[in-house]
Amino acid sequence: MAKHLVFLPCSIAENKCGALYGIVKETKCEKNISVCYFILNVVTSSDQDKEHDDDHILIGESVDDDQSLLLNIWIPCSKKSKNNAIQIRLVDDHFQTSFTANVEQTDASAVIIVYDEDVFRYSELLRTDEHGNGHDQFQVLGALIQEQSKSNTYKFWGCFRFLCTVLLAISNLVLNIVSLAKPVFQYSALWVRFHGFLSSLSWALGSLKSEKKVSLKVGNYIIATAVDICAGILLLNFINYIGFTTPLSDYVLSIAKEVVHSLQYLLQWLSGSPAGLKLNGPFNLMMGRFFMYHIKLWWIFLSVAQPLLELLFSIFLILGKLGVTFQAAILEDLLFLVSFHIYCIYVYAARVYYLQLSGLQSLWRLFLGRKHNPLRERVDSCQYSPDQLFVGTLTFTIILFLLPTTLMYYVVFTTMRLVLLSLSGTLTQACFVFHALPVFATIHWLCRSNRVTKSIYVTSKSTSKNSSIVLFVTPVADSWWNTVKCCLPDTVQRPSTVNFGQLVHKLMVGELVYPVDIDWNS
Repeated sequence: MAKHLVFLPCSIAENKCGALYGIVKETKCEKNISVCYFILNVVTSSDQDKEHDDDHILIGESVDDDQSLLLNIWIPCSKKSKNNAIQIRLVDDHFQTSFTANVEQTDASAVIIVYDEDVFRYSELLRTDEHGNGHDQFQVLGALIQEQSKSNTYKFWGCFRFLCTVLLAISNLVLNIVSLAKPVFQYSALWVRFHGFLSSLSWALGSLKSEKKVSLKVGNYIIATAVDICAGILLLNFINYIGFTTPLSDYVLSIAKEVVHSLQYLLQWLSGSPAGLKLNGPFNLMMGRFFMYHIKLWWIFLSVAQPLLELLFSIFLILGKLGVTFQAAILEDLLFLVSFHIYCIYVYAARVYYLQLSGLQSLWRLFLGRKHNPLRERVDSCQYSPDQLFVGTLTFTIILFLLPTTLMYYVVFTTMRLVLLSLSGTLTQACFVFHALPVFATIHWLCRSNRVTKSIYVTSKSTSKNSSIVLFVTPVADSWWNTVKCCLPDTVQRPSTVNFGQLVHKLMVGELVYPVDIDWNS
């Protein structure tokens, strides 16, 4: 039994007569044969001299018949023969389907599917239900209509496509030059942001060049970049308006000086008896002097490198005019520069704390008569000599009584490390929000544009006299949040979430805690 699926555009009633062009596809499933007729273009008598897509073939005709529109869809076995065709009569928005005399009614059935070509032409999110009948046919229809739309708009995008090609070559050249500095500046938030900006620009230009239109993702990127730049300019104007005239290098050095003085006071307090704690005096004094030396060394470096810092800050200010995300990246780098000595002290305290815990864990196995086997990655039984037990007990006691002093420094500077990482993560999240601002997609969603159609709803409005089915396709938009997630630019990746269980484990055992990174190039 043969089933004929006829896809008719809803605008076909406006064309009184003409030739029907489209695509015919035939599929076989066991004993059933399905023939799909995709009518994509109606060429009227006044448009006969105009060009149409060469991939489309003549599959039928529409004629006026007693104040009604009669469509003759030729069956492939005898195409262009009126003796073997599907006849569809449109009378007051009602369809009446019949076959010519040469087609046996018992061997064939027709399904008419009326669709809005604008929905399939402009929608970028259309995904039909995988369990619905005709899922593949709707996908084929959407691909055919969008391909036809691209071919029709090519001549309008010729000049613009050349401009995109030139800008894309320039942006790729600059991107390659900037990428050469990755081994040196890969840990700089400003370099990562600038590299991501160039990557996003190249992606947007490449998308405009290939798709020949401003897609939802590209539109989101363009508007988000414009909002980012405007917010950055407004922020700089506000800073100038409130009378902030101190050079940035002097301001940062003054903040660094205050941080140094605060840390020196904190170390002096920790070197005594903080909160009445009875600590190991010599070990506490040694750690206090060791950390104080690093703080003074970092301050000397900042004072000597002040001329170089002034040059770097002037470059930072120029890049800061590219948007508030660049300013957030600059602030993140300055935060790291001011607090680098805090990070060094945290690393020292964490490593000492980790080594002491590892030593206590290994020595505890000595009392149990066991040892760790690194070759087989397991704990085996072991017989220790009295000398080994004596030295192990003495070492265990020394490490155990030194642990509270180390733990005090570790807790204090780990807390400071977590605060700095929280500030850095907040700035990273702010950059993500500005970079993924869904203004363009939200406007289309509020206006119920065909571009945000996510699925289709098929309804049966009427049937013909011989029980042929007539279906109407209605576009359906998804929720705002799902639409926004589908319209995020390809270069935007949400920052990784914090695994608090893993974080607590690292803090307990003394492993180093690193910031949550974001890859702007994925």
